[in-house]
Amino acid sequence: MSGAGKANPYEIDLDKTPANYAPLTPLGFIERAAHVYPGRVAVIHGARRYTWSETYLFQAEVAIRGPRVSAAQTGAIPQTTYSAAPRG
Repeated sequence: MSGAGKANPYEIDLDKTPANYAPLTPLGFIERAAHVYPGRVAVIHGARRYTWSETYLFQAEVAIRGPRVSAAQTGAIPQTTYSAAPRG
């Protein structure tokens, strides 16, 4: 049975509003997870475990130490590469 001509029921009359739509960036996901599940394990690396709160604090620390000049000032997009392995 072909779905041609049929509207997707999940897309009918569902305008984007703050209640049903929010773009979720990787940093936004970590922030939300830290708020909802602060003590839950987010990363397991060998014997070391990191909670969502620790992961959020680490990414905030990385953001603070990031480029001091904004992309708007230079016209460039800042790029940073980090190791995939957790610290410590």
